[in-house]
Amino acid sequence: MVKELRNHERKTWRFDQIAKNVNERVEPGGVDVDHYVGLEHLDPDSLKIRRWGSPDDVGATKLRFKKGDIIFGRRRVYQRKLAVAEFDGICSAHAMVLRPKTDVVLPEFLPFFMQSDLFMNRA
Repeated sequence: MVKELRNHERKTWRFDQIAKNVNERVEPGGVDVDHYVGLEHLDPDSLKIRRWGSPDDVGATKLRFKKGDIIFGRRRVYQRKLAVAEFDGICSAHAMVLRPKTDVVLPEFLPFFMQSDLFMNRA
């Protein structure tokens, strides 16, 4: 039997309650990682990082991310550029690094929610 979900049984969450904005800024030459992910490496409507650059080829401050983090292109949000990192690395400061709060949301679900019209229309 399917239980009917009533309005009083639903809970509303702010985005900062389900994901942490990781803002660890680093200089590319000062980190021991092999991957740099720029917005140009994120494909619209794809959750996979299929290409990347080298940290040696970029300057200026970048953001550090870890395996499992979500990299979200905050410039031109309508392009829907976001991906789940399968490795540690650094990314453009024009992105956001988001880490799911596992006590509130399934990490596997969050990137799909972030691709939804419901999320994108408010981003």
